[in-house]
Amino acid sequence: MSTKLFSPILLAPFLFGCGAGEPAVSGSVTVDGHPLQNGYITFFPTEGTKNTAGAKVVDGRYRIEQIPAGPRRVMISGMPEASASSSGGNSPTLKFSPSANRVSSQATGNQQVVQIQPGTQRLDFVLANPKAAPTR
Repeated sequence: MSTKLFSPILLAPFLFGCGAGEPAVSGSVTVDGHPLQNGYITFFPTEGTKNTAGAKVVDGRYRIEQIPAGPRRVMISGMPEASASSSGGNSPTLKFSPSANRVSSQATGNQQVVQIQPGTQRLDFVLANPKAAPTR
């Protein structure tokens, strides 16, 4: 009867994992107390222009699988609703409507700087649009 021994070098990946890889970030986005239905979140580097990462926000949730660690400025925007219509033999017309959750670039909580850490991280964003000035 023969006994086989396993080399510790071959077992190392199973015992210690394969490494963390690039960070991943996920979380939620709310605007004025409601989940952002359809939008986009972008993480810009605070210095330079390399390594920008972004994702769609759907039903208030987003996930980015690979994003370099370090400080990032976060910009969140709503996507307008688009529909195409045609009448008669005319070419289709594309119509844009404001997003159900309008996101101002000046919203409280937008354009903040966050620190992306190695590994998996959860970052939730709570935005509040500026109040419109009363009309007289």
